[in-house]
Amino acid sequence: MQSLAPLQPAAIDVLPSTPALRRSRRTRFFEQTSVMVPLAGVGIGAWCALRGEGNRRQLGLATLGGSLVAMLTRWQLARWFSEKARYEIESIDGDFEVRQYAPRVQAETVLNAAPWKQSLHEGFDRLANYIFGGNARGLNIAMTAPVMVTVGAMDRATRTVAFKIPDSVPFETLPAPNDRQITLRRIPARRVAALSYSGRYGVEIPSRKRQELLTYVRAAGLLPIGDVIFAGYDAPWTLPWLRRNEVQVELSSMPGIPSAGAGADT
Repeated sequence: MQSLAPLQPAAIDVLPSTPALRRSRRTRFFEQTSVMVPLAGVGIGAWCALRGEGNRRQLGLATLGGSLVAMLTRWQLARWFSEKARYEIESIDGDFEVRQYAPRVQAETVLNAAPWKQSLHEGFDRLANYIFGGNARGLNIAMTAPVMVTVGAMDRATRTVAFKIPDSVPFETLPAPNDRQITLRRIPARRVAALSYSGRYGVEIPSRKRQELLTYVRAAGLLPIGDVIFAGYDAPWTLPWLRRNEVQVELSSMPGIPSAGAGADT
């Protein structure tokens, strides 16, 4: 990931409304509604099924069943209801895409010489603590997708773990983290290559996909810069075959040179 100097947020009183901010607020409303409506449906359906008779009881059972299915879908596919990093697709070849990403703000933390599983768990816990109130104002910030982790060439590596901050919470208003190991950072617009896949989060799969991504990138005459990033869109309890995973790398504006050694480490 390209190194950027950390910036310190400053408080302001009035923030202009922007399309990104309005879109983020709509996503947040949809996310909250997707939780509350099925819960209400379970309560209403159970009450009608237990207390009603005839058609009322049948309607209650149908409402209860439909609400439970909705809750299961929400639980397994939470990414459908979460705000994501915004991008436009420039080109696509199967699971390989070249994208143009919009600027964003992210919270990130660095783990030094850590194994893959430790990086995932410890990095996630640090950042989750920040967005769930571990900050100067005790503010709760909505979870977004994906969670981003530097892959690295080996299991033990120095890795950056990052969460995107919702667009409805501009950088200038972000509370300072209580944990000094967390940095708030502006990420500029960038061109990115991404390779999508499903499955588990074990280090062997992201490492193999890292090599596949670099092969695709160089074969396309593109020049990768920085580290390859794993992007996980789903919670650990999502069934592996339902997960959306990616490996991503930023691309230089300079053309690359296709070669026979396209899969080699950078």
